[in-house]
Amino acid sequence: MARAARKLSLIVALAASSLSSSVGAAPANKPAAEALFEDGRRLLSAGRVAEACSKFEASQELDSGVGTLLFLGDCSEQLGRYASAWAAFMEAASLARARGDAMRENIAATRAQALRAKVPRLELRVPEASRASGLTIRIGDQLIPEASWNAAIPVDPGPQRLEASAPGRQSWVTIAEIKQAGEEKLVVVPELVPKSASPMNRSERARAELPAGSSNGLRTLGIVTGGAGLLAVAVGSVLGLSAQAKNEESLDFCPRSETLCSARGKELRDEARGRARAATAAFVAGGVLLGTGIVLFVAAPSRSREGAVSERAERTARFKLELGARSGGVELEGHF
Repeated sequence: MARAARKLSLIVALAASSLSSSVGAAPANKPAAEALFEDGRRLLSAGRVAEACSKFEASQELDSGVGTLLFLGDCSEQLGRYASAWAAFMEAASLARARGDAMRENIAATRAQALRAKVPRLELRVPEASRASGLTIRIGDQLIPEASWNAAIPVDPGPQRLEASAPGRQSWVTIAEIKQAGEEKLVVVPELVPKSASPMNRSERARAELPAGSSNGLRTLGIVTGGAGLLAVAVGSVLGLSAQAKNEESLDFCPRSETLCSARGKELRDEARGRARAATAAFVAGGVLLGTGIVLFVAAPSRSREGAVSERAERTARFKLELGARSGGVELEGHF
């Protein structure tokens, strides 16, 4: 009977991760279990099914009982957790049989039989090529024993997280979506990739493809680009101050209103606007160049000083600044 109880406990664990087996549990705490059981019945009567299930589960953990399992199976079925409900009824039937309670054994067995067609099942197909040394497979938090591989395991509807792992290999994770009652789904576990053979990410691949000596070249390019950015920001600041000065000077030629100016006032106002636009462009270009320079400098791969091969990297950068009487502009031109 003890062996049967252990087997049934395994079925329960595989069928529903939330359902705890009574085998190997802590010593019974009957008063607390009874209080939780009564809370569960009250919540179930009030239509608060999910809360009732939680109470029955907690009661079952403290003290295993046929009645608790029957109520747990009933509320699980109402929630659509058919595998959990089936497992609870199966355990209730086994426990009732062990206690000589034929009536409740029959009730539990009948409820379990009625649910059998609704229970979704998930088969984990593990080919020989995928059976790496030390391979473990889990559904959620539950470890699936090797004896249950390539067999249909009862699961509740909803997303099921599957994970396969083995020492020295990359873990494989996928989500199997169980959408309806009675669904049967097959998931094939692939051969796990050795960690030493893991593909390089983009950054690592880019660094590996860089020629010798490109580290210094990238850093130099980053410094030049960043310096150009700082220069552009400085030019933008000068242009901004100049635009402000021109605008203030124009006020002397607009005595009645800022929008009613003489010809000289209009000319100064146009110059202020042009320099303000140029200042904005310089600030934008400076920000882009400065950010690019930082990225290039940081992305440059490090290398050992000893035995390092130094190559001269050809880099040219041309910068042109135009300032006019009526407008201002910044032109940044680069070739790498």
